Amino acid sequence: MSDMVIIGCEPLVAADVEENLAARFPDLTVRSDLSFSDVWNAVSEGSVPTIVIIGHKLKGMEPVEVAGRFAEHQCAIVILEVEDEAPLSFEARQAQRWAVLPLPFSDSGLNRAVDEALGRQRFRFSA
Repeated sequence: MSDMVIIGCEPLVAADVEENLAARFPDLTVRSDLSFSDVWNAVSEGSVPTIVIIGHKLKGMEPVEVAGRFAEHQCAIVILEVEDEAPLSFEARQAQRWAVLPLPFSDSGLNRAVDEALGRQRFRFSA
């Protein structure tokens, strides 16, 4: 499994995320060509990514549902939110288990969201 996976995203959005984070984390292995099922099967076998970027193009699942599953495995999670298509509830936006990044995003916004997700991961599991 890769260090970072991008699931449920439009190809252009996934490419933009991958490009931006590859420049910041050159040693990070990124996969954006996997389905939720592919990633979840790998996680079930013990191969857990460090960072999971979740879009709203998930077949039959909500981003928050997917995020909740990965949060149980100590992944840093960023949910990409498209307010016009799939707005998240207030509770989902305020959850302490993941970061939410509205689309369209800037490079600095993406970096802040990833830092926030990584910080939440360390905070939750360092005790």
